[in-house]
Amino acid sequence: MKKILLIALLQLTAVSLLAQEKSFWTATQLSEQQKKETLFKREFPQEYQTYSLDVTALQTALASITRKGELATVTVSVPDDNGVLEAYTVSEASVMDPALQAQFPNIRSYAGVSIANPKNTIRFSLSDAKGFSALLRKTDGGTVIIDPLTTDNQHYIVFNRKHNTHSLPFQCNTAEADLLEEAANKGVLNNADDSQQRRFRLAMSCTGEYAAFHGGPVAGAMAAINATVTRVNG
Repeated sequence: MKKILLIALLQLTAVSLLAQEKSFWTATQLSEQQKKETLFKREFPQEYQTYSLDVTALQTALASITRKGELATVTVSVPDDNGVLEAYTVSEASVMDPALQAQFPNIRSYAGVSIANPKNTIRFSLSDAKGFSALLRKTDGGTVIIDPLTTDNQHYIVFNRKHNTHSLPFQCNTAEADLLEEAANKGVLNNADDSQQRRFRLAMSCTGEYAAFHGGPVAGAMAAINATVTRVNG
């Protein structure tokens, strides 16, 4: 009887470990035609990886953080630009005012620290409208970006920022030297490396065109703004 109970316990433990190790990510390969059909990327980095993501399963795993409270964490594995899954201890890091966050419970932001190398960090957002968007900072690998490829939020591109050589069709004609000199003369150049954490309140508006581009409803625009501010915090 003891042997039977031991075997049953070992089987349950094995099933539990498999469930914990199950990845939300699946490596994929995009054909040239699929590249042309992707919505968010007209030009691709020199080197990149592509993945599909089980967004619903990831949202379910992260929901436990919200239920348990501010100090709760969960372990989530995320791929890097070399195709390696790295495990992070993740906690919620909302960029919204609590009242605003309550209005949009399905738009979330998270921050994490690598288990293998605590100097590696991640910031990511997750929403029904915009899916998953992340910024990974790695001590030995620079900055890695994960962006959605398609509107169904199932396909993603992972690349190192150094490999993204394409520039936007935009040119800033403001003379940076003039701005720096003006700031110096006004004495407003604060030391940004004084080991003090600063929290800023941000009020943001958008144009009708911006909202329309991101799906029309307010939730779509909010999800896009949340993804941007989360990445800025990274």
